[in-house]
Amino acid sequence: YFYDRLKEEARNKGMRTESPRFVRHIPEGRFQEDLGRVLSEFNAIKFLFVILPPSSKDAHYSTVKKAEQEYGCMTQCIRWDTFTRNLKNKSLGNILSKTNAKLGGLNWTFDAMESFKSIRGGNCIFNTPVMIIGADVTHWAICEGSKPSIAGIVATL
Repeated sequence: YFYDRLKEEARNKGMRTESPRFVRHIPEGRFQEDLGRVLSEFNAIKFLFVILPPSSKDAHYSTVKKAEQEYGCMTQCIRWDTFTRNLKNKSLGNILSKTNAKLGGLNWTFDAMESFKSIRGGNCIFNTPVMIIGADVTHWAICEGSKPSIAGIVATL
């Protein structure tokens, strides 16, 4: 169900997806050991969704991040309770944005000349220089502990 909803939301956003290559259940008690085995067995994996148990602790997340570094495979962690609930399109969009960025995609573009042209004759609506500012904030998942949020601000000169 999750994959179908994610695929539908990706299509709505103009993103192309493929079916999962494989699905593997890793028992919680052998998570670290089996994750390494899966990544070495399927060494061509470039991206992996990791569904973490609802009781996930920092250790699970740290194991996944360590595996990213060791095997060169990008991951997107999703907690089981998130995976199984009826996600809103906004939540699915957030997962897709993170996944797309990790895969080297571009989530947003801005064409200043096209955006600022007026309807009357295609002239630019600003006759003086303009600074454009963008800001975003990312909050860590609950299972990742009490880490601080990360904020970013960019602007044109």
